[in-house]
Amino acid sequence: MKDIGEPARNRTTAPRTPPHTASSPTGPPAGPATGANAARTPWPAVAIAMAGAFMAILDSFIVIVAGPAIQVDLGASRGELQWIMAGYQLTYAVFLVVGGRLGDMFGRKRMFVVGMTLFTLASVGCALSQAAGGLIVARLVEGLGAALMLPQVFALITVLVGEKDRHRAFGLLGVVLGLATVGGQLIGGLLIGADLFGSGWRPVFWINVPVGVGTVLLAARRLPESGWRAPGGSTSPGSPSSALRCSCSLSRSSRAGRQAGPGGPGPALPRVASPSLSSSGPNAGPPSAAVTPS
Repeated sequence: MKDIGEPARNRTTAPRTPPHTASSPTGPPAGPATGANAARTPWPAVAIAMAGAFMAILDSFIVIVAGPAIQVDLGASRGELQWIMAGYQLTYAVFLVVGGRLGDMFGRKRMFVVGMTLFTLASVGCALSQAAGGLIVARLVEGLGAALMLPQVFALITVLVGEKDRHRAFGLLGVVLGLATVGGQLIGGLLIGADLFGSGWRPVFWINVPVGVGTVLLAARRLPESGWRAPGGSTSPGSPSSALRCSCSLSRSSRAGRQAGPGGPGPALPRVASPSLSSSGPNAGPPSAAVTPS
């Protein structure tokens, strides 16, 4: 007769594995979409991010057309007009790397929303300015908002779009930026020529407000949050001082370009690198992007 207790002694129970969730600390770190995740590219979220990039570049070129009208209306000197037109690019260049670093540290969605909100509020300030000095200050703040917002666009595309569609996404981004460059001059000319409600040049800034408000609301609802995560689990990507040093070098380059005079290179936005720009240090490897649902 068999011992009824023997099967119980020999029976082994496999350990139960909890289902992996996005917030499970034992699961693999979330990174750029690959494999099966690449089939579900969140194109609406990508479109929202690209809308922010479009507005940031559009605002740089739309003011070039409005410059003469601004100078006549506000009685600005040539030096003040240069600050109005190039101040935006100056703060953008100085804080570009810092903006990317802040997105890594505090969340790219959060910094995108903060940058877009600051950009929109500064546009209101530009449109309401009654003196050249006030317009210069508003333009500097506008450039700061763009510097906080635009690096997150490149990072979000890298994180959200899988390898299969990433080249297409960055190709579309290039088209968007090109349209913003050309459209800024075209839209600026149309708005100034229309002279809506006798407001002259001010609609070139008012146009940013409805687009900015809509982008902020959509981003708050549809963009997922993501941030930088080191292989050891740290969320502090390198030294902030390195970002400030790089920003200072960009500032010196901007001043050198302005000092070149009329025959030198005109004001232009600096080239934006990939999201790895914000991870510095000689031994910094490719970061893992931690994505959490909004």
